[in-house]
Amino acid sequence: MVGATDLANAFGSMSRGYMYDAMVEEVPALAPLLQNMYAGPTPLIWECEMGDTEEFSAGTGMDAGCPFSCLLFCVGLHKVLTRAQTLAPNQTQLAYMDDTYSICEAAYVPNVLAASRTVAKASGKICSSVSPLCLLYTSDAADE
Repeated sequence: MVGATDLANAFGSMSRGYMYDAMVEEVPALAPLLQNMYAGPTPLIWECEMGDTEEFSAGTGMDAGCPFSCLLFCVGLHKVLTRAQTLAPNQTQLAYMDDTYSICEAAYVPNVLAASRTVAKASGKICSSVSPLCLLYTSDAADE
């Protein structure tokens, strides 16, 4: 059986500080390079057509075109998936960006669903909008 979870707007809503902390934990040598961009909210200045400017702070998401954005997101999500794996050790966790899959035998589905809910809750602390989608597939689904 397969349980699937999709995180809504995951790249745009994951906390910069969370991604930074996860990356520094995995690759400490990148800390000096990423600190100014991702260690916390980044001050940004928006210039309007009329020449007026507005200053605001971005505490979530990645900078457009940042070569580290994909890596930062994946390392952050890896921490959440590792937690789900410990909650339901009889499953296999697979992920492609923000699409995650839990694969297990039918007897373990309740544990996997509980772990998926935990992933969604943990992601809710990381991401401002989470849309968990649980779909179950079986090898005999065509017979139903």
